[in-house]
Amino acid sequence: MPPTFQLHEFAQRILYATTLEEKLAGPGIGAKLVDDDRGPAIVGTTLPGRPAELRMRRDGVRANFPSKASLIDEEQRAILMHFFANHELIAVELMALVLLKFPDAPKRFRLGVYQTLREEQMHARWYVNRMRECGVNFGDFPVSNLIWNQIAPMASPLDYVSRLSLTFEQANLDYSKFYAGVLNDAGDTKTAKILDQIYRDEINHVGYGLHWFRKWKEESRSDWEQFRSNLVFPLSPVRAKAVESVPFNAEGRRAAGLGDDFIDHLQVFEMSRGRSPDVFLFNPGCELDCLPGGAKSTPALESLRRDLELLPLAFAKKDDVILVENQPTVQHLQTLREAGFTLPEFITDVNEISSRKLRNLRPWGWSPTSVNQLAPLRGLCTGHDENARNLSDPAAALSKRRTAELRERIACDNATSTNVCTTIDEIADEVYRLRECGHASVVLKSEFGAAAHGNRCLFDDTPIDKANDWITTRLSEGQAILVEAWLPKVFEYSAHFDRRAAVNANAASKVTFRGFSRMKTNGRGQWMHSAAGVKFCRGLQPELAAHLQHKSGPLTRFQSEFPALLETLYHPHGYFGPIGIDAFVWRDPLSDHLRDQLVVEINARYTMGRATLELQDQLAKDSVLVFALEKTGTAPQWEGKRTILSRSPLKSQWQASVYKMREWPTPE
Repeated sequence: MPPTFQLHEFAQRILYATTLEEKLAGPGIGAKLVDDDRGPAIVGTTLPGRPAELRMRRDGVRANFPSKASLIDEEQRAILMHFFANHELIAVELMALVLLKFPDAPKRFRLGVYQTLREEQMHARWYVNRMRECGVNFGDFPVSNLIWNQIAPMASPLDYVSRLSLTFEQANLDYSKFYAGVLNDAGDTKTAKILDQIYRDEINHVGYGLHWFRKWKEESRSDWEQFRSNLVFPLSPVRAKAVESVPFNAEGRRAAGLGDDFIDHLQVFEMSRGRSPDVFLFNPGCELDCLPGGAKSTPALESLRRDLELLPLAFAKKDDVILVENQPTVQHLQTLREAGFTLPEFITDVNEISSRKLRNLRPWGWSPTSVNQLAPLRGLCTGHDENARNLSDPAAALSKRRTAELRERIACDNATSTNVCTTIDEIADEVYRLRECGHASVVLKSEFGAAAHGNRCLFDDTPIDKANDWITTRLSEGQAILVEAWLPKVFEYSAHFDRRAAVNANAASKVTFRGFSRMKTNGRGQWMHSAAGVKFCRGLQPELAAHLQHKSGPLTRFQSEFPALLETLYHPHGYFGPIGIDAFVWRDPLSDHLRDQLVVEINARYTMGRATLELQDQLAKDSVLVFALEKTGTAPQWEGKRTILSRSPLKSQWQASVYKMREWPTPE
């Protein structure tokens, strides 16, 4: 008569065994399975029994995960299998755990877990035997407890299939298929056949989990909605697919029964796998928000904020977070991904990340509103910039008074100097002085205007009386007015910097130069587009190129002199983050010589020029990128491959268009 065994007794042996042989052994030849005495549910979660060399831990000298190119080497292939064998062994132990934690689960579910467990035992044995043939023993390297820690706390069978079947086993649809092909190409057909069979088994395992997932999930929720809600950080859907270097296997997921909607959402979903993220927010109205009396905005700025809320894609890395008002559509994210964008995580509420470790908070610009909006996250940040920043007065860094201060430090002459005025009489006197010096056109800049939208131009001796209402309004808001000559521009550009906090007690905060971008503004000084790329002066007229590149010229000065000047300027205000300086070359009508306006405006925030520089680095490293704002429905004005970055390309008032080009656009 064949021996019988209770399923829960078999699970106990697997979970608590201290030898690998016992872990991977079956119930015995001819043994009869019964599940009529399930025993009490075990409470709590402990590490499984393991032989000493296979005890899970976070310390120890781990082998690096082998690169694709290194797998021509037999030992590297063995190390790859060492990683995979540990995953299979943990899966075996987790399946034993689920049988012991949930004795009241349906019988068909429990029998399915048992059958899957037996297949995972077989997978582990294949890996162990094959790596031994390649000269490595299981346990020669420390094994991680990551998967165990993220799945073992499961609170229900639905939790189990969500965490193991639909997360880690689903990711193996990518890994097993990919590495089967890689090893086959490397000539290791024996290991390739093992991975190919495991791939086919994993399709069934994911399908099994999906069956029960759909049986237990809320009917009103889609598979994707339920799946997302079931995973608790640090576990997230990003663990249900391989790392970026391994292709996403949609075909295998369809074979397992997953729908296209689920697959599409998963393919574009991103969340940190471990690195603490920076958190980004697009708030283009930060200057107006600094006005005395509370936050102010305009319909134009609100439209810009909504339409361009994905613009931090220019700065965010794969593991970072962007705070948005509306989640971008899967289709739009697919378009951006295909264009070469690295997709971060998108959230609509700071509470979604209120229990996570973060690095730095990076709004477009610091202002009273962004300080309040991001305040719940400050205590979660570990970044040097965030911990060093003094946010008591964000307006001080954004004030255009800093522009005047910096000009004083570089000793501007009368033509390019700026006077800060706080009364209408002071403004009138300064306009008169500039016109006496031969400047018929002047520009008035409000202290907290953004991108020249806070400016008033008085061209061709226009009387100051024409601007009295504008001046009175600005002064009544508590703003100062900067008065400057309007100069004949030849070439516009921006210089970009970062101010970073000290990384330790022996270091100091410092400003570093990041790069240049070209810029074009309209007849009133408002930004139209920027360009960035290799060989900054290529295509310019020889006279202009020589002027810019002279050893004592503006490009050299920005890189050599300005970091120290900016460190001195912003140190008293506790500001850390990006700094952009708009500049231009102008032609002196009296001498016909090229001259420099090195500081048109300084912005202690992100800028469109900085976004262009970062987009070029991300999308067009070896060529040129143009970034422009265009009214929705207008014809593209540039040649080259175009991508629309705006949140909703069909509904936005503005389209943020990115053009990848081979050469710099022709200077106008």
